[in-house]
Amino acid sequence: MKQEIGNPQFTSIYDYDDRIDRTYKIIAKELSLENAELIKKYDRSMMTESLAKATRHKHLQVILNLTRFLGKDWKEAKRDDIDNVTVRVVQEYCNDSGQETNTSYDHKKILPRRIESIDPQMSESIPISMNYFKDN
Repeated sequence: MKQEIGNPQFTSIYDYDDRIDRTYKIIAKELSLENAELIKKYDRSMMTESLAKATRHKHLQVILNLTRFLGKDWKEAKRDDIDNVTVRVVQEYCNDSGQETNTSYDHKKILPRRIESIDPQMSESIPISMNYFKDN
């Protein structure tokens, strides 16, 4: 029997490539072309940071959700719009007593990174409590 030399095909049980592709199809279907391009740009920046595919998938899902909450193009978003998105995250994902959940934490952690990739000056105006999430 002859043994093949080279890179064996690695198949992940989670198939993040397929998950990312499906998320991109949803993005293309539901969002404007401008928002889709911004999200692709953000994904490329995650790749340059060597983030794992699972992390990229999570971020893409959260950004899709945040964009749905925003209801407009990110380039058109104003400070009040970002505040409204943050309030919506708290209303949707914090528990009944208002305590942070893992989902609300993830959304609030990714939101400043998303804004920073579009408008660094707006990112600086995010309240201190949200700036905490930017570096963690």
